[in-house]
Amino acid sequence: MRHSIICTLPIALLLVGCGQGDGTAPQATAPNTPAAAATGAPAPIQGLDAFVGQHPQQSGLFDRSPIAAPLTQLLGDKMALLRANSDVAAPLTRADGVLYTSGNRVHAGGSDAFYLLIDPANGAMEVALWQNGRLETLKTPNANITKPADVRTMIANMGG
Repeated sequence: MRHSIICTLPIALLLVGCGQGDGTAPQATAPNTPAAAATGAPAPIQGLDAFVGQHPQQSGLFDRSPIAAPLTQLLGDKMALLRANSDVAAPLTRADGVLYTSGNRVHAGGSDAFYLLIDPANGAMEVALWQNGRLETLKTPNANITKPADVRTMIANMGG
């Protein structure tokens, strides 16, 4: 059985301090965009280039990046499921302007998995979480993100 949830989420970006050059995970900044805040439109997400090519758990993508706060707000208590389902995850990848990663829980690739799509230009995100084979999709209101081929293949392999 599939469940699809579209969540309303004002995208509020977290201004994160710069790294100390001490070998810690990269940190990035997101600009304050008054025009976007005034119109209610999501602000573009900037500062993710430092995370491309890195695994989400090791890079701090979910905790110390410009998407950390809005991702946590979008997922709420499902954030723990995302972390568990990203035990084995692909590095953050860029394809046609979309950033994405996907993965699964250790030894549970056919039933407990995830993908994360980020459209930095539009400040949009989409997260799909499979738990025991059941799919739940959470999106920002403006998320109309074209899925990269790798993600379409994953969805097909998961029975979707």
